[in-house]
Amino acid sequence: MIAVMGPNSKETGLGYGDGHNLNSRRIPIVWRVLLLIPGFAGLAVWALAVSLVPSPNHLGTHTQLGLPECPTMVQTGYPCPTCGMTTAAAWLARGHIRDSLDSNPAGLPIFSLAILGMIWLGFCSLKGQIVVFEDWDRPLVLCTAGLFSIALTTWAIRLCQITQWPTSSGP
Repeated sequence: MIAVMGPNSKETGLGYGDGHNLNSRRIPIVWRVLLLIPGFAGLAVWALAVSLVPSPNHLGTHTQLGLPECPTMVQTGYPCPTCGMTTAAAWLARGHIRDSLDSNPAGLPIFSLAILGMIWLGFCSLKGQIVVFEDWDRPLVLCTAGLFSIALTTWAIRLCQITQWPTSSGP
């Protein structure tokens, strides 16, 4: 962990985050610049999604990037949690929400959460302090838990649909 000390201040990890006063939430200039990286990465991913031709069968668009077929799909015949995610992004970039959801239902909520996160980080960078939240911990944990929960839940549902496992008990 990097410790940043200021005049008349205690060590606060990264120089922000104890939430007890406004100055503790200030973001050093180096971190403000680094916070812009996810935004630029997101724009690059979006540009890449626009450049790809979405697969009409909702899987395999990533092979246009020179990547191999999904090893899980090849070996088991069942999709992995991220199968169809590149195709979902390519369809979403074209405004085809239904096709995006058909490719991977986790894509839309994950991309939406990612966009909100990039906007928040960019706003924090421009403002020079953490906004909305007291520190970084809560939003980062919530986003990470949310992303994994969405991906694994939709994967479980997809597997149930593919294998035609019963999703509820009843006569």
